[in-house]
Amino acid sequence: MRSEGRTAAKKPGTLICEKWRVERAIRTTDQLAIYEAKDLSGTRVLLKVIHPYKADDATLAARMKREAYVGNRIKHPAIVKVLGDGVTPEGSVAIALEWVEGETLEEYRVRRGGLLPPDEVTAFGITLCEALQAAHDERVIHRDVRPESFVVTKKGELRVSEFSSARVIGEAVGDDERTAVGATIGGPAFMSPEQARGQRERVDMRSDVFSLGATLYTLVSGKTVHVADNPLATLLAASREKAKPVRSVVRAQLPDALADAIDRALKFEPSDRFPSMRTMKNALAKKEGAPAARPPGLRTTGPAGGSQAPAGLSPSQRPPPPLAGRGALPRTQASAVSPSRSASPAAPAAPSAPPPAAAAP
Repeated sequence: MRSEGRTAAKKPGTLICEKWRVERAIRTTDQLAIYEAKDLSGTRVLLKVIHPYKADDATLAARMKREAYVGNRIKHPAIVKVLGDGVTPEGSVAIALEWVEGETLEEYRVRRGGLLPPDEVTAFGITLCEALQAAHDERVIHRDVRPESFVVTKKGELRVSEFSSARVIGEAVGDDERTAVGATIGGPAFMSPEQARGQRERVDMRSDVFSLGATLYTLVSGKTVHVADNPLATLLAASREKAKPVRSVVRAQLPDALADAIDRALKFEPSDRFPSMRTMKNALAKKEGAPAARPPGLRTTGPAGGSQAPAGLSPSQRPPPPLAGRGALPRTQASAVSPSRSASPAAPAAPSAPPPAAAAP
């Protein structure tokens, strides 16, 4: 029997699964350890290893394997790829992901003062619509769309970092992977009403549309859709209350296209939202085929390839810091891109120039 509390912590130089050599530990959660590592050919990877005392958790192991399976079936340059998997002698599942230097979108938002300029939010929204539409084309529902699930790389590209909570529509779910009736997946602050109620069979592509709307709402306002004192209260609010119009909580002037797209994405009833990420993208871009706006000082990756680097913001264009919303639930699973080594995602203030970090959830 595996001893309680025994973790997957390994020293630099340790060989895991006879495939990957640990370079350094990035972080440890209650479920797994995350490392910077190299495979036998010298390729750098992000390595996630379940703790030995959690190795008997069939649901956790199945979700780790699903992340490897689901992410790689989506053909889009913004998706972080899984490069391999294995099982340790202790029975712990390990997966290796593409190494990505950068910070989570949430860390980026906090470092920029808590909210982002509308044109930058529009550009991020268009890029994420494209990536999530590629997932939906493969019948994959992400189910955990929120700022912590995306990464702004050192090159200024936006990446989708993990699919550990994803569900594939139409595929049988094994007992090990099945979510209990009434259980929820994702962060309460970004959940659709049907997710917050644990109505698994009602969760579809339009649920991701809601969560993306909630993500853009936070990026442009610095607040969450539902402000509450704790995660449970946020969950209850998400299940019962309609979202306030984004213009009612934003001090800056918002373009009609952005505000209207966010408000429609956040409709309480799925039938009132955008029917797809493609239609949401078109609304953000104002018309089908319109060129995607590119955020100042950043480059974003899209199916067409290539990138642009527009001029940066002047000090007069920077928005004032917001009153941050409460009730966001910390992640219980690691993200695909590691946080900055010296910056904490939850910190209200971050260093002016974050050190390079690697992808991790």
